[in-house]
Amino acid sequence: MVSGREAPESGRLRYAFPPSARIRRRAEFDLVFKQGERISGQGFACYLLPRAQDTESRLGLAVSRKVGGAVSRNRVKRCIREFFRLHRSGFTRPVDLVVVAYKGAADMTGREMWREISRMLNRKGILRDREDT
Repeated sequence: MVSGREAPESGRLRYAFPPSARIRRRAEFDLVFKQGERISGQGFACYLLPRAQDTESRLGLAVSRKVGGAVSRNRVKRCIREFFRLHRSGFTRPVDLVVVAYKGAADMTGREMWREISRMLNRKGILRDREDT
C-alpha cells in the first residue's frame, strides 16, 4: 500500500490534505486541548498531542470571530492549512496539532504566519529545520 506522502507511480512526495489528516470531532479537539502540550506564540497557540508511529499527523483549527470578519478568518485558515499540507512530511513524529488563532493573526502576512508556526514547532522538535519556510 502507498503511504499518504508518496505518489503512486513515482518517488515524489505527494502534498495532499485528505479528510483523514483533519481533526473534526468535538471529542478529538477536547482530547488535544486537555492532554496536549501548549505552545504559545505571537498570534497563535498550538496544542500538540503525540500519535502512534504508524499513523499520520492531523490538523485542527480554531479561529474565532474575534480574529476578524469571515474573509480574514478564512485567509488565516487557508494559510495554516497550506503550511500543514506542505510541511507535515517534515514532522519528526506524528502528532495531532490544533492551531488556535488570536486577534493579531489577521494582521500578519502569510509568510509571517508560516514563520511563527514554524518557530513554535521547531521549538518543540516537531518540525525539522528548513531554510525555505
